[in-house]
Amino acid sequence: MFILNKDCNDVYNTDHIVNIYQDECTIKVCAGTATRGGVLGKYNNYDDTQLAYSMLINGLRQNNGVFVMPSDKDLLIKATVYHHPTGKKTKGYGGS
Repeated sequence: MFILNKDCNDVYNTDHIVNIYQDECTIKVCAGTATRGGVLGKYNNYDDTQLAYSMLINGLRQNNGVFVMPSDKDLLIKATVYHHPTGKKTKGYGGS
C-alpha cells in the first residue's frame, strides 16, 4: 500500500515505513533508512491533525492500495455535522 502526502508530491510505500507519528500540527513518517522520512501533511490546528491522523489509520485498515492524505477542504467536509435547515426533527423519529 502507498500513502500520497497532502501536497501530492511524495509517495511512501507502507512496506518500508517504520513510524508514523503526529506532532502538534504535523503528521510525519519515518522510513526504513535513517535518512529517509518526511511530512505527510501540515494542518491548521491540533483538531484537524487528529482528524487527518484518524482518517489515515482508517485508510490503512481498509488497505485499498493508495491513501491520499486529506486536504483542508476534505477535513472541513468531514467535520461538518448535518443539521436540518429548520432545526426540527423529521417525521418518523419514533415519538409517542
